[in-house]
Amino acid sequence: WHDLANAALSERRPLLWSEALQLARDDPETGIGAGQFARFSPTAVQDSDASWAHNEYLQLAAETGVVGLALALALLAWVLLRPWWGPRDAGAGIAVIAVAGVAVHVTIDYILHFPSVPLAAAALSIEYSPETW
Repeated sequence: WHDLANAALSERRPLLWSEALQLARDDPETGIGAGQFARFSPTAVQDSDASWAHNEYLQLAAETGVVGLALALALLAWVLLRPWWGPRDAGAGIAVIAVAGVAVHVTIDYILHFPSVPLAAAALSIEYSPETW
């Protein structure tokens, strides 16, 4: 089972990434539509367990086009850079490290499709100081 699982993971993810990239290239302005990757990816059509691109950035580009990807990257940059304009304490540092970890992890898996992950990342990025209440 171990060898079979490794072969499936090592071959399927790059294939899904390639399909997402091709979908993004085919319709760069608007994408194929939010939540439509599973309908347009040949691998996802054949295998319901492959409904996501296993790379949030590529899937976002495929589904929402360059504009959607740019907006998401701008939001990520704002979350990561915001502590420079606010109090720089251990909590802000931990939040930046945690959100950066999520930003890296989404390049190999579809973790943002589990509501607890983006909710936890959002909660970490909120500044808990009396001045903002």
